Amino acid sequence: MVGSKEKERSGTISCLMQIGAFVGVIVVACLVGRLFPPVTIVTALSIVVVVGFVIGCVLMYALKRDNEVKDAIRKRLKVKPKSAADYYKWKHLMPLRFRAVRSLWKCVLWAGLLAIPTIIIQSFFRVSDMQAEQELEQKAAYQQLLATTQAWTASTIELPHLKDGARYVSNPDSVVTSVTEDSLNRLMRRFDDELGIESAVVVVQRVEDKDIYKFAQSLFDQYGIGKNDRGLVMVLAYADHLVRTHTGYALEDELTDTDCSSLQHDYLLPYMRSEQPDEGMLCWANAIFALLKNNEAGDEVVDSPVVTPLMRPNALADMEDSLCTYLLISPLLILLLIGAWVYTDDYFWWLSDRTSNSSGRRRGGSGGSSHSGLFSGGGSSYGGYSGGGYSGGYSGGGSGGGGATSSW
Repeated sequence: MVGSKEKERSGTISCLMQIGAFVGVIVVACLVGRLFPPVTIVTALSIVVVVGFVIGCVLMYALKRDNEVKDAIRKRLKVKPKSAADYYKWKHLMPLRFRAVRSLWKCVLWAGLLAIPTIIIQSFFRVSDMQAEQELEQKAAYQQLLATTQAWTASTIELPHLKDGARYVSNPDSVVTSVTEDSLNRLMRRFDDELGIESAVVVVQRVEDKDIYKFAQSLFDQYGIGKNDRGLVMVLAYADHLVRTHTGYALEDELTDTDCSSLQHDYLLPYMRSEQPDEGMLCWANAIFALLKNNEAGDEVVDSPVVTPLMRPNALADMEDSLCTYLLISPLLILLLIGAWVYTDDYFWWLSDRTSNSSGRRRGGSGGSSHSGLFSGGGSSYGGYSGGGYSGGYSGGGSGGGGATSSW
């Protein structure tokens, strides 16, 4: 009776110790998830799990080949536990050092099984917190811009080409540098001379009501951009995170809505996300020119620009990438840990002992695997200026609303 009470007390203490260990692992995992980036945690945990698994397998294999353990296995084969007392005796037939190594290893496995989901949940919380902080920072920056910049309309924006035929770029908020502005003016002149396309490039911080489609269409309607309706308007609203390619009637077949959207996504938006408006505007304009020039020639006579945005440090993006990687490899780690736990469990050892007795060797188990949108449409009217060339002014073209709008 006394022995039974001691076993019960011992079992209770063991259970409380395991619960305490599990809680401790969860607390430590939460702290680690808060203090270190997921990529560091994933790398460290993966190394610990794999190394611990290999070392544990080697130790268990070596112990099982020990003569004393072999004798214990032979004794265990003669016993089939039917009660808790029989199971306790059967379990303790193995040498103490074997049971100690196995218990330590199983604690490590349980710790890994608890740490993996805990760190995943903790990482999700960190990503959510960082997203909220980023949104607040963006809102604060935008509110500051609202107080210091104006929202432009087609009526308030000044188009330099109306006075100087060699200038096509309107950059009133100095979003791009004067060097970039000069380069764009030279390129737009090539559009005019080589492709017969009259253009206007507008780079501002904001447009009225964030309606960049209305802004671009109003430029066509008010100033009549385009020789023989071959007009092109490129608008970047940098603070609004909007960009628009707007084409004249006669240019819609050569530069389709799909082309406009693809060119924006492939050649401009990568630079916008890296906060490089100068490089983005030049790359985008050169890509449009290369497409139209090659279509006209029927061959690739102009190479498309190479997109090489400067990847600025982005803690949120790094966190999301690390979390995705962790989610991919965590099932494999969990399967590995479960397989290792099965390998050390007493019940499965009993089955294995029976198999070992019948086949002469132990059989190992294996664990399994278990943009923005495109706007088109509506209406046109045009008028405005006659003439063109270096004397200034546009040629009276119109647009039916072709093109595409993108955001980032």
